[in-house]
Amino acid sequence: MDWSSTTRRAQSIVARYPGQSKVLVYYDPADPSEAVLEPGSQSGLALLYAAGGVFAVGGFFFLIMSLTGHVRMG
Repeated sequence: MDWSSTTRRAQSIVARYPGQSKVLVYYDPADPSEAVLEPGSQSGLALLYAAGGVFAVGGFFFLIMSLTGHVRMG
């Protein structure tokens, strides 16, 4: 799982597909605008969404608790 997004990494990916070369493209027949050259798991993205959801739910919980007087600042 690669969590980084760097110029060097992007250039290494681009170098695998020189101009005018023939490539195999994977696409969604229901929506051909959704296409990739290198299919793979999106589990890293799902994990980031899940972590964000946990923080959002926690923040909402503490907001409600503070508005109802259960949590006091200071």
